[in-house]
Amino acid sequence: MLIVDEGYDLHNSLLLTFGYGEYKITQAMNENQAIKVAETEHPEIIIVNLTGDNESELATCKKLKSIPQLHHSHIILLTSQYQQDETSKHIESVANYCLPKPFCPNNLTTVLTGIRSKKRLS
Repeated sequence: MLIVDEGYDLHNSLLLTFGYGEYKITQAMNENQAIKVAETEHPEIIIVNLTGDNESELATCKKLKSIPQLHHSHIILLTSQYQQDETSKHIESVANYCLPKPFCPNNLTTVLTGIRSKKRLS
């Protein structure tokens, strides 16, 4: 699991929630780190926390989706702006899942369970 976020709160929260099970959790603080980590580690799950610079962060998602080794990766966006029509259409074009903020670990658990179920069926 790769977390793209400039702060440590999300990383620490997810580490406590999921880091002792089946997920190895890595953090990237910016686009360049995210691309580098993704190309070398090929994470199954990529979580991007949309903060102030949505366009830059959405561009990072596009770049991640274009990496051939990440074809089967699932991109999950955390955003407080999902309700805006223009933003939601753009978000849906670059991510597999979108979770509203404030972030609830139970919502992510539901998404991860769904991803694991699909993986077992294929």
